[in-house]
Amino acid sequence: MKKIFGTAMVLTVSAILAAVPVYADGLVFDPETYNSTVDVSHPYAGQPAAQKTANSTAKTTSSVVVTSNQNAQTQQNNNLQNALFELDSAQVEVRNQLLDAKAKYAEVDNQFKLIKDQRKMQKKVVKDYEKRIKTIESTKEKIRNTMQIE
Repeated sequence: MKKIFGTAMVLTVSAILAAVPVYADGLVFDPETYNSTVDVSHPYAGQPAAQKTANSTAKTTSSVVVTSNQNAQTQQNNNLQNALFELDSAQVEVRNQLLDAKAKYAEVDNQFKLIKDQRKMQKKVVKDYEKRIKTIESTKEKIRNTMQIE
């Protein structure tokens, strides 16, 4: 019964661990798939050409800085995700080792109980033989005593 339960537990844990990568993403907002070229109406449409050029140059420079910051942020997020994934993998590995150790402990415990029961039964057999020997000894003594009397 314990082997069946243990096997069922191992299969259940294996199924759960197989499903872990599906749910391991954890990021609701993924910067790599974010569309940074959002179409917004230009707020300076009614201004003269000189101001449009200056503002667009400033806007381009700031967008390059923002893009590089987003790339750095994306890289940092990727590094953190990789670290979390490695920690999850390590945790899964340690849990598998724990399950193996528990299974081995249960097996040794069952063997111990089996040996203990066998020892108990063998002790009864030894006592039974000792009792039979004593009975035979006492019978022999009675016979010797009756032979001496006659």
